[in-house]
Amino acid sequence: MCIIETKLREEIHINFKEEGCNSWKRDRKDKGGGVLIMVCDNICVEDVHYGEDKVEVMGVTIKTEELKRRKIIVTYVPPKTNTWGTEEHKDMQRGDQVPR
Repeated sequence: MCIIETKLREEIHINFKEEGCNSWKRDRKDKGGGVLIMVCDNICVEDVHYGEDKVEVMGVTIKTEELKRRKIIVTYVPPKTNTWGTEEHKDMQRGDQVPR
């Protein structure tokens, strides 16, 4: 499950172990925003990648039962505000800052 606009902060710790899920989050540095990925704990997660800078993006690489790898990426590009300049916002929309 991928969730955007979690509005969580670094000091807020969440845990979905009782529900049978592992979770990872990338919070926005200021208020609002944020992304979260939850994966059932019976699915093998090999890597977790966090975006950098102001874009809220992260991804996980999972291995299926057939030993195939799949990358799941969640991203949230907020509407243009005074926080980002026009070119920076266009870069985020193009995905220039998506994790490798």
